[in-house]
Amino acid sequence: MKEFIPSTFDPIFKSILTDYKLRDYLCYLISEITDLEYDELYNNLVIENNELMVKHSKEKAYKTDLLVSINKNKINIEANREKSLGLILKNNIYMHSIASNINRGDVYEENSIYQINFNEYNHFKKNNNVIDKVMPMNVETGEIEEETYQKYFINLARLRKKYYNEDELTTLEKRCLPFALTKIEDVKKIVKGDEMLERVYDKMKELNENKSILDMWDSEKEWEKAQAYTMKVEIEKATEKATDKATKQGIKQGVKQGIKQGIKQGMEKGILQRNKEIIKNMKKENIDLNIISKVTGLDINEIETL
Repeated sequence: MKEFIPSTFDPIFKSILTDYKLRDYLCYLISEITDLEYDELYNNLVIENNELMVKHSKEKAYKTDLLVSINKNKINIEANREKSLGLILKNNIYMHSIASNINRGDVYEENSIYQINFNEYNHFKKNNNVIDKVMPMNVETGEIEEETYQKYFINLARLRKKYYNEDELTTLEKRCLPFALTKIEDVKKIVKGDEMLERVYDKMKELNENKSILDMWDSEKEWEKAQAYTMKVEIEKATEKATDKATKQGIKQGVKQGIKQGIKQGMEKGILQRNKEIIKNMKKENIDLNIISKVTGLDINEIETL
């Protein structure tokens, strides 16, 4: 079967949500996720950036943001396929830059900023929600600081799990599924009987047959392979360097305590020191903390203390 490009791939994600024939789909998602009215959205929504693809030389290729507005409200919509601290910081900085561009003459209470994130991963792990709403708050009292800045996280990984477990889905969850499913035959199955989703499916098929999109997807995969290989080499170098250093230190300490017992104890200390050196070298190489956590089995908080 021909490969199905995931709908969270930026050019496909943005092409679906900016297609005028699917305006009702975009407005439906925004209205059901946020507190904005559907009719108001449909009649007044403006897409502010409509480039299909923006390529940054120092960032991952083909990363784009979708920014729309309704009256004085700004809505940023993202598809995030991997979690990283850099991604979270980038999104927060982007939202603050939107806030800083509000006209001085506007009343701030009349301006709300929304960010909607369709994530391929579990952003919040302590609940089973498909949609999480986040606002600035006092962590002790639970009081909301202000309601003009709202973030929403749609957990596509959890939604996909619900679908394959055959759990009951809400209408909104069902209409978010095209972004969660990884097989075109599953998308075809869930859209039946829903005229809006059937049009989304037709657009997905059209994009999957578009040569420009296919070329971009091939480039994306090659970029990811290159990054993975570079990461593997850097980890191997860091491991080898730390192992040599730690083993020598351990054996040297062990010799002072007696040849037989000393080597045994020295190697044990060397292994512990090696692990610390590995983590330190990986951090120096700016390797993502989530990857370090997976490689070492340590919690991110433990890693940050080294």
